[in-house]
Amino acid sequence: MNSTRGRWNLLPVVCGLCMCVGALAQSGSVSYDSFSNGPRADLDGSSAGTGWTGAWMDMGQGGTISVSGPSDGLSFMGLGVRPGCAEVPEAVYPAMVDYARGHAAVTGDTMYMSFLLRPRADASNWFTLRLGNYPSQVDVGVPLGSFQYGFMLGDGVFALSPVPVQTGVTVFLVLEVEHVTTTNSTVYRLYVNPTPGQPKPSWAMAEYARGGLRAFGSYVQPLGYGGYTMDEIRFGSAWSQVTACGADFNADGFVNGNDYDEFAGAFDVADPAADINGDGFVNGNDYDEFASAFDAGC
Repeated sequence: MNSTRGRWNLLPVVCGLCMCVGALAQSGSVSYDSFSNGPRADLDGSSAGTGWTGAWMDMGQGGTISVSGPSDGLSFMGLGVRPGCAEVPEAVYPAMVDYARGHAAVTGDTMYMSFLLRPRADASNWFTLRLGNYPSQVDVGVPLGSFQYGFMLGDGVFALSPVPVQTGVTVFLVLEVEHVTTTNSTVYRLYVNPTPGQPKPSWAMAEYARGGLRAFGSYVQPLGYGGYTMDEIRFGSAWSQVTACGADFNADGFVNGNDYDEFAGAFDVADPAADINGDGFVNGNDYDEFASAFDAGC
C-alpha cells in the first residue's frame, strides 16, 4: 500500500502537465447508458444514462433483462466504464428478450454505436442490438444462428467477423454506419476490440454496403435468445464519442482534474469502478494504466 501511496504523490504532477497542454477535450457521447442504477429486477422503465428520449421498454416477448448492482459490471482494457451491467437471460423458442429505448438523433453522414458483451455459460447463438426498422435494420452482436460476432442486415445478409463467441470473454464492439452520398449507398462496418482512446483502425472485421441512404433509426433494441451480459452502450457521430478511454473517469467527455479526483476517491476505497484494467482487482496496476492514459490526454 505504501508504494501505491507513493505513486499517488506523482499524479498531481501528471495532472498539472496535462492541464498545461490544454488538448483535453473529447466530444461526449450523444446517448450513453452504463446500467449503473441497479439492482433492478427488470430493465423496463429504467431511465438511467444521458441523451435518451425515454426509458427502456419491455416489448413483451417473454425474457426479462435485469440490472446488476454496483459491485458488478463489464470492463475492457482502457475503456471508460461505470459500475453495473445488464443481464440478459437465456430464452427458449418462441420466447425471447425484446426491449427498446429511443436514442438522441445522430446528425451528419456517420453514426457510431459501441457496447460491451460477454457470453455466459448459457449463451445462445442469437443476441443482438437492433438499429432501425425492417427492411433497413441492422442487428449487431451475435446474429441469428451464428457463434461469431458480426451483424445481419434486414434482408438476411450476414457479415461475420473471424472472432468467435467464447464463454466469459468480454468483447468491445463498435458499429459504424456511413452514408456515402457519392455512391448513394450505406456502408456498415464492425470493429471488434479496437483500442479505446486511439484512432479508428484502418480496416473493419466485418463490412457490407447496401444501395440507398438507409435511415440510422431512432432507437436501439436488445433482441434474441440471450445468455449474455451487456454493458456500456454509447451512440455518437464521431469515433471518439463511443471509444472514450479510461482517463475520462467521470464519462463527461473531458480528461481533466475532475477525473483525477474521482478516480482517486474510488481507488482509495477499492471501488470496482477503479479496476481500469478489468482484472478483478483494484491495485497499483490500475493506477499505472490510469496515469498513462491521463498523461496522454486520450
